[in-house]
Amino acid sequence: MKRLLVFIKEIESEEEKHVDLLLIDEERLEHSTSEMFLRRVIEDFLNTEAGKEAIEESMDDFNWGDVANRIPYDHWSQCGIELVYENSTISFGKQEVVVVDHDEVLIP
Repeated sequence: MKRLLVFIKEIESEEEKHVDLLLIDEERLEHSTSEMFLRRVIEDFLNTEAGKEAIEESMDDFNWGDVANRIPYDHWSQCGIELVYENSTISFGKQEVVVVDHDEVLIP
């Protein structure tokens, strides 16, 4: 079963919120929260060559705002995550909302 994750990135300085919808394969979560799992997936990506390039391109400021744009679809897919876009038809079991600071630097 897939879990729908409503991922809200707050930009404090602009009082804006950006929303991403993710479907996560619940079997991959094991005993972690969706946010912990997502952070691990991001850290795994940042330790790849493509991830190191993304860090460099972000001038060592890779943050939540970079996640959806910089991490390739195949990395998400390999980790059991699907990015959901407008007008997508989806089916899921549970849903969860995670709110983070858009500008939080994610480099390990």
